[in-house]
Amino acid sequence: MVVFFSQTIIAQSSRGDKYSFGVSLSSVLFSKEDAPKIGQRYNAQFPRFNFSGVLSDKFSFDLGLTFNVLGNIEGVINNKFEYTSLDAAIRYNPFRNDAMIVPYVGVGASYIGGASTVSAGDNALSVNVLAGGAIWITSKFGLIGQLTYKFVSEDANSMASHFQTTAGIAYRFGSGSESRKRLWDR
Repeated sequence: MVVFFSQTIIAQSSRGDKYSFGVSLSSVLFSKEDAPKIGQRYNAQFPRFNFSGVLSDKFSFDLGLTFNVLGNIEGVINNKFEYTSLDAAIRYNPFRNDAMIVPYVGVGASYIGGASTVSAGDNALSVNVLAGGAIWITSKFGLIGQLTYKFVSEDANSMASHFQTTAGIAYRFGSGSESRKRLWDR
């Protein structure tokens, strides 16, 4: 067993581009039925930070933190409450993780701060399904996007099930993959 784990660690540590870090804009959409419970239907956030790592040729993990430092901007962002979410997911990529275009699907969970528009204001847990991808413009920088459905129990007083969309940029750590080229070199 020790030999198996040692070989796995050596194989993964010799691989370049194992980790990436991203910064995204985020938007949350509640259903028309749940909007009165929460106090609004749309909520925008910046930033959403995420840290991702390769687990194997087809699987990766992603950790994310969403909050809002912009506050309300007249005519652009009119949030009635601060949306905060801590996310974890396992993603499956049908192609190689070192390709130029990396689509994925995944499952995960979130710990979501309760809406301050609700008197209880309790935090909630969610079970998530997601789809997204990255387009690596260079060997280090890429564009990332993701759509996540967060299922929250109906028993939760201050949060409801919702969609979260994100779009941003990512930086890939490591020596760079031999197979990844710039978008215009393809």
